[in-house]
Amino acid sequence: FFLRRIGEDEKPLVSFLEKIPPNSINCTLKKITLKKTVLINILPKLRIRKDCEVELVLLDADKREQVAAILDTKEMFCLGRVKEMQFKDYAVGVFPRVGICGDCEVDVLVFSADKREHVAAILDAGEMFCVGRVERICFGDYAVSIFSRMSIRGDCE
Repeated sequence: FFLRRIGEDEKPLVSFLEKIPPNSINCTLKKITLKKTVLINILPKLRIRKDCEVELVLLDADKREQVAAILDTKEMFCLGRVKEMQFKDYAVGVFPRVGICGDCEVDVLVFSADKREHVAAILDAGEMFCVGRVERICFGDYAVSIFSRMSIRGDCE
């Protein structure tokens, strides 16, 4: 199954998403593509099976409110075993809240941010976050500034 949304008018979605308890939607997904939509905030509501391998997670938020529910909490959420992850603009700030299942190695991790404000959630927090096991990390524009906040697991190449 795929979860995909490229959104416009989303006011009805915001109040709907607020009512869903965390970790309450059981699902198995192959790809998650959410661009310019408040539906990104559904991710903590999903309970993706730990043995599920997600090929791609692509999150792109050009407005803070599209990821505000995640940024405004310290709660972590799991996306299962993910092969490729891409975070653009405000969605970059979501990454420290994402948990990857145990021994999983992410093949490609991409961060891209056009403005400093897109990565402010990470920089202003002043905390380190772990990226786990990653084969290849790419940074675009302002996203390179979050590198100083990252710690990479010692058993990574």
